[in-house]
Amino acid sequence: MSTSAEISKRIFELLSEDGFRQPSRGIYVKPWTNAWRGWIGVDSGRYSLGPVVGVFNDEFLKASSDALKMSGAPWRYGKNGPPLIMINLQQLAEQDADNRAKISWTYRGKALEPNVADDIVHCIRTCGYPYIQAHTNIEALWRAAVAEGRASPAFVMYVPIFLIKLGQLDTLRQYVAANRERPVSADLSVSYPQYVDAMLKIHGIAPFGS
Repeated sequence: MSTSAEISKRIFELLSEDGFRQPSRGIYVKPWTNAWRGWIGVDSGRYSLGPVVGVFNDEFLKASSDALKMSGAPWRYGKNGPPLIMINLQQLAEQDADNRAKISWTYRGKALEPNVADDIVHCIRTCGYPYIQAHTNIEALWRAAVAEGRASPAFVMYVPIFLIKLGQLDTLRQYVAANRERPVSADLSVSYPQYVDAMLKIHGIAPFGS
């Protein structure tokens, strides 16, 4: 077994002890509270790794899929993400002296040692889990995505849900106007206004297009 494979195997074993499962290589998810889920991503590499911590929400994922389906687009309910926000584990670990000393997964000019897995999971447990817990509410997650720049590439699909739940329909109108030409379906058949109108209907609100 290569060192990279050994590291991945050890990370999976340790995170499994905490209730995470691995739906695909390098991705670990766990139900957190209500519809919220913790999301961990760890790439594989011989000389460095870039573990990330994220949060996603089953309700948001289902609403997005339902809106695409209502619009006539190909859809799939992605039960394992992508996350709504992400942050590099290193950025979290650097905030604490003990965790800072365990950042062994960055490039140092030589191949990684197997014990890097234990360092990664230690930091995930001590600073990653609290980060997930702190962002299992709409307001905190919105701040992290918008004010702190932690939005994942998929976040644009969930902006309408956030703004609807935050009661900011005027802001949503402006956002739709700014993204009018953005296609949101895999086959490019659904525009952003169509998608948002479907999302509004799902939440019992008159669509903007009517």
